[in-house]
Amino acid sequence: MSSFWNIVAHIRDLASAVTPIAVVVLGIYINRTIQNQNKIAERRSALTKQWADEFSRLVDEVYNTSVRVFILYFQASHEDLFVTTEKAKFYEDMNSEVRQIALSLYQQKMYLEKFVDLAPRTGSAFDIALTNLHNEVRSWFAAKGGNADKFRNLRATFNQSARDTHREILQLDGEP
Repeated sequence: MSSFWNIVAHIRDLASAVTPIAVVVLGIYINRTIQNQNKIAERRSALTKQWADEFSRLVDEVYNTSVRVFILYFQASHEDLFVTTEKAKFYEDMNSEVRQIALSLYQQKMYLEKFVDLAPRTGSAFDIALTNLHNEVRSWFAAKGGNADKFRNLRATFNQSARDTHREILQLDGEP
């Protein structure tokens, strides 16, 4: 019976020696796992912020471009107040700027479309608002003006949709 108790004593001594080592090894493993998860989350957060910043910058460009269209046609419709040079030169410059704006707006629209997939809940509404605003600007180009209230409403819808999409890209609504 004494050899049995000797074996139990050796097992107890062995367990006493191994337990602190096992705790240290397990602690190091858990610590490394947590650090790796933190690094992944940090990289994901940085990328999400980068996407959201780019989205915001492009939305601002679209908004500013649409305002410029509105202002150009406002100036043209009130030429007696705003045309201080020869009218032909004014309209030549305006047509040149309108062509540049049309190209710029189309390019901005193409860049913004990539963000639709990053916002599965709000992206399609944003894409519709962007397309509607783009189509309205194109109609203003074709008709040399348009309905100012409709234009403002489309810009407001675009801005609200952009805010919602921006929030979703940043994951501020609790959705992963």
